[in-house]
Amino acid sequence: MIRRRNNSDHTQKRRSRQGVKRWVYSPSQGLGRTAFLFQRITGLGLTVYFLIHVISTATILNGKDAWEMFLALVETPIGQTGELFLVAALGFHGVNGLRLVLAETGYTLDNPKRPDYPFKLGSFNLAQKSLLILSILTAILLFFVGYWFIFVKG
Repeated sequence: MIRRRNNSDHTQKRRSRQGVKRWVYSPSQGLGRTAFLFQRITGLGLTVYFLIHVISTATILNGKDAWEMFLALVETPIGQTGELFLVAALGFHGVNGLRLVLAETGYTLDNPKRPDYPFKLGSFNLAQKSLLILSILTAILLFFVGYWFIFVKG
């Protein structure tokens, strides 16, 4: 039996060769893919922060001098700016995660429709877009609130 090689097989192989570039970002997939990318970046950033936080908190075991030296490092402008971005990332990741949970449970998805041409993706509807905008606004709000408490009031 001879299997014909059709165009879709060739396209699939070409896409798979693009490797990590396509895994990280593909602008043709729209706003949902961009939200996924930022969810991934903030998740990795929060994981790295958590590991650094646990290790740095352990410096108290080395005595008061080591702990105060660590606190002096955190209170530098670079450390305070890192805390500012941490708060914004936490806000975005949390609200966008809530959006994803609501989509996974089906509360913010449209009813399935017959796939007639031209195909339209119905999964990123008004509710999904509104929650994504809310997550972005939460990150911006927390950024400015953090800026106020860290740099202006503090």
